Amino acid sequence: MELLRKQYDYVRRTREILFSYCEQMTDDAYISEVEQYGRGSIRGMHFHVAECYAYWIGEFGLGRTFNWHLETIMNVAAMRGIFAEADQLVCEFLDRYAGMTETRIEGQYSGDKYAATPLWLFTHAVTHEFHHKGQIAAMGRMKGYIPPDLDLIMTDGAAGN
Repeated sequence: MELLRKQYDYVRRTREILFSYCEQMTDDAYISEVEQYGRGSIRGMHFHVAECYAYWIGEFGLGRTFNWHLETIMNVAAMRGIFAEADQLVCEFLDRYAGMTETRIEGQYSGDKYAATPLWLFTHAVTHEFHHKGQIAAMGRMKGYIPPDLDLIMTDGAAGN
């Protein structure tokens, strides 16, 4: 799981760039819907990403439940708090399943029985975040905020430092 911890550190680094970008927005721009995008807001998309960690890593993987509410998150600082909880979940999950990446975990998904491995659950949550990271950047651009480069390029020029 040490490799997955390192990978998650990269995820958190790029998330920080996204949070810094979102902090340049007004709170209204962050929470209001983006008409050109269909429906939803940047805040809503961010919350959806956190919910994925809460469900797949927390509920399915660890048997925990969460009571987060989108309406209580009125700015990026509050969203950072939600992701701090998600980070703790991921660390707990990686501790619990250390050396057991292919262990079968059974649970419910959409009312049906479902089985997944810790590696699948982790991979799903991380790739889900990266998918929506691009959408958040596109939504911000539609509101007039030019996004930074959100690829996994380290600012010091060396990956992993």
